[in-house]
Amino acid sequence: MPRVMLGTGGYEGLSGRAGRAAILAALKMGYRGIDTSEMNRNLTDVRWACTRSGLAREDYFLVVKIPPWSHGHDGVLQSFRRQTSQLAVDYVDLLLIQWPHVWSLEQRDWGPEQWSRASQTKASLRGETWRAMEELFNSGRARAIGVSNHTIEDMEAILQGCVVAPMVMQGESHPHWPNRSVRDWCRKQSIAFQGYAPFGGQETERNSGHRAVDDPTVLSVAEKHQLTPFQVCMQWNQARNSSTVVKSKNSGHLRENLAACGEMRCTATDLGRIDERAKEFLKYGPCYWGHNDMDYLHPWKDEEKMWDAMLPGGQEVCGRI
Repeated sequence: MPRVMLGTGGYEGLSGRAGRAAILAALKMGYRGIDTSEMNRNLTDVRWACTRSGLAREDYFLVVKIPPWSHGHDGVLQSFRRQTSQLAVDYVDLLLIQWPHVWSLEQRDWGPEQWSRASQTKASLRGETWRAMEELFNSGRARAIGVSNHTIEDMEAILQGCVVAPMVMQGESHPHWPNRSVRDWCRKQSIAFQGYAPFGGQETERNSGHRAVDDPTVLSVAEKHQLTPFQVCMQWNQARNSSTVVKSKNSGHLRENLAACGEMRCTATDLGRIDERAKEFLKYGPCYWGHNDMDYLHPWKDEEKMWDAMLPGGQEVCGRI
């Protein structure tokens, strides 16, 4: 799994003419991993860029996700067929369950009642959903399987009934939302943690009024090492996670992010200082993590446990993919 990958979804995903150009530019400049999903509505754009890049299929790493309206055994298999057909590929390198909950295709607004119903449906479908994932892995059509946006509780439930354990967990990770409890748990379970939104999630920024790249400590470290704030956030992610997913339509930003994955200039002391800043922002948490089923927002019962959990950690290495 590449240490840095291009994401194509989320807010203002990479689609249409501008999206195709950005994906192609990323592949041309050296990105060798593409993260996409049926939920992004840009699979044909990804196919176009990969085809135009001239790269052989084995030369790039493709991540595909099962959307929340395709849980269940048949739903997973049908979604996989649709996505590989639109991408014109026979296999994917990594297949993830995008969200632990089951959403209606028409559902757009989520409140406590919707989350509660979704949680119940999720529990009833979890086993057969993962069984289909295992089938795709055993057939070789998915070279590795994992989850995205899952809690420790969600992953523990999968582990209790699985034959093939999740190999990757993808979650939001940046200096203002380090996701430390989940990362540490994944490391103990030999599950690679792949971070996305390395410069700060939009919901965290909206709730706190601050961007990770504008953080005074990040700016200080950037000046010290003659890096941009974005590169400092990238180096923080590279030191903490097995892989990082970035997204941009700007070729300059894409090149800047890729360059940050070379020599590690930030020291352990620098990274520790950045970790300390997270204490000021955890209380803002992304609002979409705030429902009862997610433990990202409330993993600590008291301040002492929270501060202990935020102690600087070492580099995590992906051992299985």
